[in-house]
Amino acid sequence: MGSFTIAKFSGKFPYLFAAAHIIVPCPSAGTGYQSATPANVPGAVDSLMSLLAPSFRNLPQYIWVGNRDTTCTYMYQAAYVKLLDALGYRYQWWTFPVGHAYPLGNEFAPMMQWLDNTQRPVVVNPPHVTYALNAEMNQPDVGLNADHAYWISNLSMRDTSLLPPTGQIDAFSHGFGIGDAPVTPLHNETGQVATATGVISYALQTRDWGTAPISPRSNVIDIVARNVNEVTINPSRASVDCNVMLNVQTDGPLLVHFYNCARPPEQH
Repeated sequence: MGSFTIAKFSGKFPYLFAAAHIIVPCPSAGTGYQSATPANVPGAVDSLMSLLAPSFRNLPQYIWVGNRDTTCTYMYQAAYVKLLDALGYRYQWWTFPVGHAYPLGNEFAPMMQWLDNTQRPVVVNPPHVTYALNAEMNQPDVGLNADHAYWISNLSMRDTSLLPPTGQIDAFSHGFGIGDAPVTPLHNETGQVATATGVISYALQTRDWGTAPISPRSNVIDIVARNVNEVTINPSRASVDCNVMLNVQTDGPLLVHFYNCARPPEQH
């Protein structure tokens, strides 16, 4: 379950990584996909990778799959990539005519170049943060308290009885003077690469971003919350000050705290 581990930890703690390399991923914490219905999801529906996908806004993914994979069925891997497309996120999706295997080994040069941290630094304080909460993937008993990302923290869900038990927050700071980068057109190519065991064909699909536009700076943060009842904002890291104005859309009561500010919490 190495690929699921990478997806889980990078999705729950995206601010720690520059990119995520996910080799032949299972769509959840289990194998043997025969059905997409919740009752038949191996590892339970709350472990679906798709639930964490929104958290990858600032963390591009490099995914290898085999279109003959019957362990982590290809059609559900493809469905995950379609979700990334719908979100407008960055990825490279390599498909090989194999089953559940690593046809290129661990030293594939394009992968190593793509992961090179000198070319792709860790994003520390992005203008736009999207973060998915999942009560079943949160493990505070072993120190994995996944309730924060970048400049938002102390997130909690209003209703943990949902199935799956999830919530989501989207926060955009106007203090950086930078808008969302435009999504570039989908790129597809085919070809062949040499491996230790011979030449293998591939199909590559990629999605990237263009240059983020410059926008007027303002002391404003936009928040859209679903099933979240509490959050703390760090104004300094969000490039605003303690008098920041909040534009909030929420599906229920949301209490907003301000880190290191002499400002009382704000109820929305």
